[in-house]
Amino acid sequence: MDLSVMSLGELQKLKTRTEKEIESRSKKQRGQALDEIKSIVAKYGLKLDDVMGKPAARKSRNGAAKAVAKPAKKSPAILYRHPQNPQFTWAGGRGRRPQWIKDWEASGRSLDEARVTNG
Repeated sequence: MDLSVMSLGELQKLKTRTEKEIESRSKKQRGQALDEIKSIVAKYGLKLDDVMGKPAARKSRNGAAKAVAKPAKKSPAILYRHPQNPQFTWAGGRGRRPQWIKDWEASGRSLDEARVTNG
């Protein structure tokens, strides 16, 4: 097929037909692959979670699936506490500085003065 002799309209029609054919063959190929996978899974008595590597849900005594709990996120350790108002704390270095820290430094105080000491 010599594309150089084709008009722009003919090329666009060819492009459209080609894209449709590619999509059709891709769907057919994916369907065939899925059928093969289903056949293999059935042959060996597997479940989709076994194949995909997802952890299976634990079962309770009555056979119902239990949800697997995610570990709770740990709060960052407090590094700074306002000496006059202990309600104001900051973990330091995470996110923006709180306004009380900005005010503290603006008044000429050292951040070390507000540092929490362990002991």
